[in-house]
Amino acid sequence: MLAEGSIIRSVVVFHRRPVLARLFWVLSWPLRFLGLARLRTFSSRTIRIAQKPRQPRGESQPTGDAQEHAHRLARVETVWGNAAPFTEAEQWSRYPLSHPVVKMAMNRRASGDPERDGYWLLRKHLLAANAGKLPVKHAVSLCCGSGSLDRGLVQGQLISRFTGYDLAAGALDAARAAAEAEGIEGAIYKLRDLERDGLDEEMVDLVIAHHAVHHISRLEQLFDSVHLALRPGGIFHLEEFVGPNRFQWTERQLEEMSAWVGSVPERYRVTRDGALKTYVGRATIAEMLAFDPSEAVRSAEIERLVTERFEILERRPLGGTLAMMALVAIGHNFDPRSAEAVDHLQRLLRREDELIASRELDSDFMVLIARRAL
Repeated sequence: MLAEGSIIRSVVVFHRRPVLARLFWVLSWPLRFLGLARLRTFSSRTIRIAQKPRQPRGESQPTGDAQEHAHRLARVETVWGNAAPFTEAEQWSRYPLSHPVVKMAMNRRASGDPERDGYWLLRKHLLAANAGKLPVKHAVSLCCGSGSLDRGLVQGQLISRFTGYDLAAGALDAARAAAEAEGIEGAIYKLRDLERDGLDEEMVDLVIAHHAVHHISRLEQLFDSVHLALRPGGIFHLEEFVGPNRFQWTERQLEEMSAWVGSVPERYRVTRDGALKTYVGRATIAEMLAFDPSEAVRSAEIERLVTERFEILERRPLGGTLAMMALVAIGHNFDPRSAEAVDHLQRLLRREDELIASRELDSDFMVLIARRAL
């Protein structure tokens, strides 16, 4: 059995939506979004923007809703269906919130302890909801991806069996293979478009949304479906991006992130392709729709809509408001063994704390633990 507080460290890093772990195939993003539009290169390598493949001549072109739906399915599978392996340091650039210094700060915000995250809180509430007994019998995971989080919760004895839903067939194939390899029994994976279809289950103990529902536009219908699937007293656990819709960062965010980027020595701002990051930008909505039309569709409305339907047991702002985009493409430069590198990160995180505490900025990430009424 894993020790309390160790669950997240061992299983969440490679979960499908450790916010944008695979989304940040950094060089596929519009350069303006990464702050690389005005750069000088340190090598001859060229940064390319992924282009939409051309439709072969003579093929019929879908129109209207059908065309949008086809584009969405294709982009979701491309962005989320296949994850190329990458090193730990590369992960810090593609998914900055996985950097150990940042992760410890977010754990502290979640639980008061840098070694314990929001899933430690979940354990506490599951024990209370189940007369002190674990694991719970049945859980559902929304947008489960490759399923590492859910398998880790089985191994950590929080849940005994689960159903994972996802739209990316490639991710589900990987999840099934991993569950078999790890000897996880009671893992069921279903291909499901949660934009269009609800959940099959009834009387489940727990529904998990880990960086998942900010990819859904029909939030009301999804949350109603979650409510129906849970037993009375069942728990809905969310660790989510709740920041600006479509990543339309506020001017204050951009100003603060760019100021920090400009304040660190140049060697910390060099991307793995030799470009120099000089500021943090904002993609247009059109660019966001072209890259991944499911990204942060109605993220800013998640908390309100959950609160309208469930009793809130825990609300823990996690921050990430500056750290995520400030460190994209350059996180690999901040060696956690280097006192100087850690110092720069701590300065960024302290500023984030100050701005959130003064309500000048909101927390872009949140742990919500909610309960269906008894």
